Amino acid sequence: MPMSISINGTRRHYWWPPAERIFIKADELAERAGISRSTLQKIERGDSGVSIGAVLSVMQALGQLDHIAEALDPLSTDLGRLRSTESLPKRVRR
Repeated sequence: MPMSISINGTRRHYWWPPAERIFIKADELAERAGISRSTLQKIERGDSGVSIGAVLSVMQALGQLDHIAEALDPLSTDLGRLRSTESLPKRVRR
């Protein structure tokens, strides 16, 4: 779960659980991700105009890109597995 906290004007981003916690200043995060500070602020606000590439760059800078792949895997849940079998085409016999 991504979180950000502002203490004395310094915003720090970190991830929960604590074992995966990464502390980094927002300016440093934007630089590591190769995006502008204003783009990072848009991502923080949930602005829909931000490219998915920018979001993925931030996730990579935080070392959390693997969590995105896991979250998007349709076969990781019972419902996803059920729906994947429903959408398979039936074999056509001649």
